[in-house]
Amino acid sequence: SWTTRNRGSAPTEGDFSERVQLRNAAGLVVASIDLPYVESASGALSGGQSVQRTVQLRLPDGPAGTGVFSVTIDTDAANSQRDGGTAESNNRGQATLSAQLAQY
Repeated sequence: SWTTRNRGSAPTEGDFSERVQLRNAAGLVVASIDLPYVESASGALSGGQSVQRTVQLRLPDGPAGTGVFSVTIDTDAANSQRDGGTAESNNRGQATLSAQLAQY
């Protein structure tokens, strides 16, 4: 889960998508999904407004699903919103997580 916030002063205009990617320690993408934000269903995000977002990604089975991973979220992945100037630079968030094999 994460919070998407419109840090601008104008509302969003139309739909946009958020790309969530999971990369292993070698930097290879092991899972990826695009999560749409549909304005007609959820409304425009006014300047300063935020919304909670959630998605589930499946780790690879076996040892490939263990170790340290980075999760990157790119908001407005298709650049459908007019950010202007340096505002594009705040469209990415990143976190790190680790996973172990479950005991059987």
